[in-house]
Amino acid sequence: MAVQEQEDKDGRRPDYLEVMYDALSVPLAIQASYTRLDTYRTCPRKYKHVYVDKEREPPSEAMLIGHAVHSALEVWLAVDGQDVGDLLDIFTASVESQRKEGDITVEEEELARTMLLDYYDSLASVNKDLVLGIEEEFNLLIPGVYISGIIDRAEYLDKKKDTILVTDYKSGRSSISQQQAKKNLQMAIYTLAAMHMWPAERYITQLVYPRLNKSIKHEFTLQELQDHISNIQELGLNMRLDHRFKPTGTPPICGNCGYKHQCPWGKKMDKIWQGIKRKREAKQ
Repeated sequence: MAVQEQEDKDGRRPDYLEVMYDALSVPLAIQASYTRLDTYRTCPRKYKHVYVDKEREPPSEAMLIGHAVHSALEVWLAVDGQDVGDLLDIFTASVESQRKEGDITVEEEELARTMLLDYYDSLASVNKDLVLGIEEEFNLLIPGVYISGIIDRAEYLDKKKDTILVTDYKSGRSSISQQQAKKNLQMAIYTLAAMHMWPAERYITQLVYPRLNKSIKHEFTLQELQDHISNIQELGLNMRLDHRFKPTGTPPICGNCGYKHQCPWGKKMDKIWQGIKRKREAKQ
């Protein structure tokens, strides 16, 4: 029987041209996260080491303590922890687990513990009726790029429920500036994810730096978001088509990269970075 004469189970003849057109019109999307996009944007060679060659980078102390913090929050929520004592007990266990992967100083552990206390206090002060999600997973499809991630916290700003505040906690020792916020890719992705998940009139995204007692907020304009979407699509296309993965790191980035000894560019930049550090130390 000719293809055109075949019938489906309902006795109808399928439109094969339409089915084929629909299949071909769906854009190929690369799986990504903010970290993955940012790694490629920072240095395609490091992206290759991590995501193409699957070479394991020796975890830094910052990475280990960050994993411990997020793991503690995830477990605390999963087991329906009752108070801050439960949260800190889980965090202690998480730190011990991460110490199997590398060194975590007592100082960093205490700073992270303080961060969790601040996080809990800020969470306790929020009206639970306004909270939309805590450690909320999201999946965001931008044509060509499928982005997944976790939002630390999202809530309505007030009882009017017309504005959503999205919060991400950063454990680092430095922060972006207010002027840099509108160019921040992570904040833009979280805003787009919130817009996809929860309807509202306005969206404000903030990065909170507990150890610096500082927060950076920004409300993106539609044009700023469109610029970020275009940037994400360009990054996704380059990630999919790149076969050279040319290194582009700067001295401080290469100096702190776990793959610097495998990369001629990284070795060169690391040498420059070590010289910069020696000059800084000499001035102190």
